[in-house]
Amino acid sequence: MAKFPVQEWHAQHLRLTVFPPPDANDRRSEWWQRMTGTEPNESTTDRKRNTALVSGEFGGGYLTLGLAPERIDWYLTAAEGPVDPSISIEDIGPMIQSVDQFSAIAERWLAEQDTPEVARLAFGAVLTHPEADHTAGYTRLRDYVPITVDPDWRDFVFQVNVRDLRMAAYGIAYLNRLSRWSVAARVSSRLSLTPLGIAVAGGGAAQYGLRLELDINTPADSAGTIPRQQLAELYRQLIAAGRAIASDGVAHEQYRLQ
Repeated sequence: MAKFPVQEWHAQHLRLTVFPPPDANDRRSEWWQRMTGTEPNESTTDRKRNTALVSGEFGGGYLTLGLAPERIDWYLTAAEGPVDPSISIEDIGPMIQSVDQFSAIAERWLAEQDTPEVARLAFGAVLTHPEADHTAGYTRLRDYVPITVDPDWRDFVFQVNVRDLRMAAYGIAYLNRLSRWSVAARVSSRLSLTPLGIAVAGGGAAQYGLRLELDINTPADSAGTIPRQQLAELYRQLIAAGRAIASDGVAHEQYRLQ
């Protein structure tokens, strides 16, 4: 089974994470409204933990800004709710359009004067491609990972970090390119409340899909911060790395296991 065009991937979850240095304390809930030009649907603050979440509708999805002492996250998900990608099952839309839409916010924010200094930068995504059934999904997986996958296998996960060592221009030694491959099944059901508790009924036919989780990030052991004028271009490098993996997989000869 041949690889499909990269345009056929759908996005379930997109994420930009920045890790400021320990002494960078600037965290602003107002960033969400400034970047989107609209009022958020919800804004919560936990003063004890020094965290905040700001979220609202954005471009057919739901955009969330998460503020914490050690990191700042932007998430784009399909609907209001948890930003945990292991919980998300709905699609935002086609990957290319969704990433472009998300990147417009990400790059604009990275260029803001009050964005804190950045020690590390990361892009994450959860992508899916519909498959006819279990066998089709596992057969498809063969084209994207460097091992022979048996269509009769169950619960198979392949994860690898293929580092890009050509990053000296950005002052870092390498770029982590982590990808996690699996075949997922969705089964729709109906929940109802009864005197005995919650009942689950009406499990429908399973829908299968190839699932790709990406985490493209700069190394944790780099010293200093990334120059502000390079942040947007470095972010584009992370996006390009993610698109290359989604297009070609990690089935190249140089990665092939013996």
